[in-house]
Amino acid sequence: YNRGIYFKDGYTYRQFADGLYRRGTGSDEWELLFENPMNYGPGLTCYGDRLYFTGYQEEADVQGSGWNNTVFYYDLDTGEQGALLPVESLVGVLSVYKDCLYVQNFAVDGGYQFYDGYRLDRDGNILEKLDHEGEDFICREQKEYGLAEY
Repeated sequence: YNRGIYFKDGYTYRQFADGLYRRGTGSDEWELLFENPMNYGPGLTCYGDRLYFTGYQEEADVQGSGWNNTVFYYDLDTGEQGALLPVESLVGVLSVYKDCLYVQNFAVDGGYQFYDGYRLDRDGNILEKLDHEGEDFICREQKEYGLAEY
């Protein structure tokens, strides 16, 4: 339920409709860290010192949907930020598990959900896309179920 909120080192990070914000413990003021529109904010997760979150990039929108179509990052140490992964579907929940970023996607031509996985290097950059058929792809059964349901 609270996937759009992340706590780390005395700060609360949260997605609002216009970007990524943080607030220190005991403060009532939200500080804008990354300005970017997002229509749905369940994707906030962390790997090392990098926050990953979903958002919208008009130039990457192949469907004309105005919905989250990109995974962005924000480095908590350096303030470096940018687009990590533009996709050709609608992006939902993000999760990190065992050095891999898992991205929930929704197919535009039917709305079924599927997952992609990406192995991350120690800095949080994508090394490779995971094989959907591999036994180590933890979302394999969910992806098969989504396709069968569709």
